[in-house]
Amino acid sequence: MRALASARPDLRIDWLTEDRHAELVDSLPFVERTWIFPRKGWAHPLGWARMARHLANLAGRRWDAVLDFQANSKSRFQLALTRSEARVSRDSHDLSRRSAVERDADLVRSLGIAVETTAPWKWTLPDGLNYAAMGAEGERPVLLLPDTTAYGRDKAWPDSRWVALAQGLRSQRIPVQFLKPPKNSRAAILAAQADCAITPSTPSLPELAALLDGCRAVVGTDSGPVHLAAYRGTPAVALFGPTDPAVHAPFGPEVQVLSPLSEGEAPPPRDRSRPSPLMEEIQVEAVQAAVVKISG
Repeated sequence: MRALASARPDLRIDWLTEDRHAELVDSLPFVERTWIFPRKGWAHPLGWARMARHLANLAGRRWDAVLDFQANSKSRFQLALTRSEARVSRDSHDLSRRSAVERDADLVRSLGIAVETTAPWKWTLPDGLNYAAMGAEGERPVLLLPDTTAYGRDKAWPDSRWVALAQGLRSQRIPVQFLKPPKNSRAAILAAQADCAITPSTPSLPELAALLDGCRAVVGTDSGPVHLAAYRGTPAVALFGPTDPAVHAPFGPEVQVLSPLSEGEAPPPRDRSRPSPLMEEIQVEAVQAAVVKISG
């Protein structure tokens, strides 16, 4: 979308996203309006009312073109409500192992607009963000991101290895912190076991972006914070097992992906209910070496 805004600065760009991502989209300077899908609490009566208003507003507006990058049932339903002469959706049945960044760029190109995927970009964040500086004065720690979502349990790396990684980096005099998510997580337990710090809370995504900017490097699985850090130029070590790095590798200038898969090998079908055996094949020593190399 940044490439589209650069190629056609005459266009007005609106962006539809879930409520939990809205603050990050709002911070993008090329977005004219953020449309919010009210996912939070939608199953309650007040949530039904918010959802009804959202869908009615969506159906009542007309755009020159609408692009559906998700191509799931939720996005297809909303796409069908919009009024536009050009409605384009990603082919959800396309199993080619192409980068998601290039796949999304092709969606824009289908409108006849020539775009090239742009270099990562540290855009200006909103003023007045309420977050604490990381580490001691002048200290930029390596940030560890051990948490996974309930929908991505198969991405989990064993807890004992997170602790061993933190201890190994500290033995090399590299400061380490664990990321503290807004909700309860096991990060605090791992930080205590490794005898290292945990970050201040970052209740908004712009605050998380600012925190990631202050790191020497981040280490995590295929997750939103790792992708955000990489795109804003923070060195990142990404641990991949059940997801395909050929498609989903973070986009950034200093990214190292560690995967037990051979080059060109695709992962097997996912079982999201439990940790993937592939994650257990990633060894602490390899991750530690990658962090030392990428963080300087």
